[in-house]
Amino acid sequence: MKPERRDGGAIVRVELHVHTWYSSDSKMPLEKIEERSVECALDHVAITDHDTVEGAERLRERGKTGIIVGEEISTSFGDVIGLFLDEPIEAGLAPEETVARIHAQGGLVFIPHPFDRRRKSRLFRAALDQCIDAVDILEVWNGRTRMAEDNLRAARYAEEHGLVPAVGTDAHHPREMGRAVMEMKPFHDARSFLESLRSAVPAMNVERPVDALRKGIARLFQRGGGEA
Repeated sequence: MKPERRDGGAIVRVELHVHTWYSSDSKMPLEKIEERSVECALDHVAITDHDTVEGAERLRERGKTGIIVGEEISTSFGDVIGLFLDEPIEAGLAPEETVARIHAQGGLVFIPHPFDRRRKSRLFRAALDQCIDAVDILEVWNGRTRMAEDNLRAARYAEEHGLVPAVGTDAHHPREMGRAVMEMKPFHDARSFLESLRSAVPAMNVERPVDALRKGIARLFQRGGGEA
C-alpha cells in the first residue's frame, strides 16, 4: 500500500542516485533496475551513470518505470550530478561551467557525497563553496559513504547554507536499491520536482544505523516543518 501524506494526499517514492552497467563500476542490467523498482515500490528512479546518459535514456524508452535522466559528471575538481537532462554533458570541464550547462538545459544541480574523505572523486570543498549559489540539491546521506561523520558533515553544510537535502543509495548493485528513498509529492518536471523535494522526507532502510547519523538527518528534514 502506498504511503500518504498526513493530509491524505498521495506521495511518490523516488530513488535519486542509481548506476546501470553503462557505468564501468556498476553491474546492474537495465532489466534488474526495473525489477527492483517494482520490488521496492519505487515510482521514479534517477539514473546517474558516470559521464553518460545512455543507460537512463534506454530505460526511459523501455517505459517500464519512471526515469529521471541524470549524469554523474566528472568535472576538473570532482563529481557533479545533473538531473532532468536532455543531453549528456562532457567530462573534464570546470565545475562552474558544468553547473552552468546543467542549468542551461533546465536541469538541476545535485552534489553527491560532498564530504566523503575516502572518495577521491568528491567535489573539492573550495569548488563546492565557489559554486554554492548554483547548487540545487545536496546529498546529505550516501549509501557508500563509510564514515558516518562524513554524511553528518554534509547534513550540517546543507543546513548552514539553506540547501535542499536529499538521500541517495549510490546503488551499483541490485541489493543496494531501495535503502534510501525520498517520499514526496508528485511532480511533472524539474521545477516541480525541486519544490516537492523541499518538503520531502527520507525513507531509509539501513542495517544497524548509527544513532547520531539517523538523528542528525532527521533533524535536518524536520527543520522546515513541511510534510511530504
